[in-house]
Amino acid sequence: MYHYDTDVGTFWIHLRLPDTFELRVGTHRLGSYHSPVDAAQDVAQCNTGYEPWDKRRVTDKPMTLSEWNAGAPYVEFDETEEEENFHFRK
Repeated sequence: MYHYDTDVGTFWIHLRLPDTFELRVGTHRLGSYHSPVDAAQDVAQCNTGYEPWDKRRVTDKPMTLSEWNAGAPYVEFDETEEEENFHFRK
C-alpha cells in the first residue's frame, strides 16, 4: 500500500484483488489498475477522475511512485454501516 497527502485529500493505492490495485482519495474510489505504478501515473498526470485534483494542474505532485509514502495512512473502518466509512487522521 502507498499513500500521498495533498491539500485536496490523501490519495492511496492498495491491493484490492490479486493483480488489481485500487486508487482512492479519501473515501472515493477512483479506479482499478494492474499495477501501483499505473495508478500513481494517473495521479501525476492529473487524470484520476477526481475534479478537485485534476482541474488544479498542481506543480508539487508526485511524478513517480517512489515519491509516495509506503504503507497505509491511518484509517479506521466503521463496519456498522453498509458502506465502508473511512476516518483519516490529519
